[in-house]
Amino acid sequence: MKSAKLAGKALFLLATLCVFVGAADAADYDFNLHTYPNPFFAGEAQLSQQANVAFNLPNYGTVSIHIYDFEGNLVRTLVPGDRLPPGKYGELKGYYIWDGRDDNYDVVARGPYVIVFEVTIEGKIYRDTFVAIAKR
Repeated sequence: MKSAKLAGKALFLLATLCVFVGAADAADYDFNLHTYPNPFFAGEAQLSQQANVAFNLPNYGTVSIHIYDFEGNLVRTLVPGDRLPPGKYGELKGYYIWDGRDDNYDVVARGPYVIVFEVTIEGKIYRDTFVAIAKR
């Protein structure tokens, strides 16, 4: 049973990476999606220990950031679809911090999580993903 669950998780990760990376000419822009620190401490009160989600936005765009566990369940919505000006987010402009909590503010289990970044620029949708590791 454990190996079947593990295989399901691996399949979700593979499907996520295949669907999201390069789905809509992501090579047109370098979003440089990353988190730091990685791994990070889930539920930690200190900002320096939480996951700072950073990205580049080359033009005005509508941004969504969702976090999924490896089984494909939505864990947290960091950005619901905000219209943002160009810039380097997480460094020079606004910060998007994931404190390792779900949408109910419960601390998540340690392990890998898939961060899905989606932006609409001039009517075109671009997607990118990144894996962040939560530890306790």
